[in-house]
Amino acid sequence: MRMASSAIQSQADEAAWAMRQEHLALAYTTKRNEILKVG
Repeated sequence: MRMASSAIQSQADEAAWAMRQEHLALAYTTKRNEILKVG
């Protein structure tokens, strides 16, 4: 059972990491667009 729960935890961690990466990319793009508009 430990292996199965470990695999599930790993998938959850990967999903959380992917969501965080998307959020960072979105925030970066938004910030860059604001800078370009001002500039």
